[in-house]
Amino acid sequence: MTDYKQFLRTTPIDDEIINEFAAFAAASGIAPRWYYINKSRDLILTKIKAIIAHDVFGPEGYSYIVSRNDNIVQTALKALSKHKAAFPITD
Repeated sequence: MTDYKQFLRTTPIDDEIINEFAAFAAASGIAPRWYYINKSRDLILTKIKAIIAHDVFGPEGYSYIVSRNDNIVQTALKALSKHKAAFPITD
């Protein structure tokens, strides 16, 4: 695997990941509570994918996956790309 986008394209379907997560929990003696799993679905999927990305790409892979769904990071990136940062960015 060479990049994060390829990684995201080749991960299993989200429903498969959630079902495997619930099965793993059940096998570990933790009864899946589907109400809470569904309520936290996006967070669970992001964290599982980020942990796998960390194993494949290192810390940068984890950060990339986590920051994709982080509203604060996305807002900051938009502001920086439009040169509207509240402070000067220097090297």
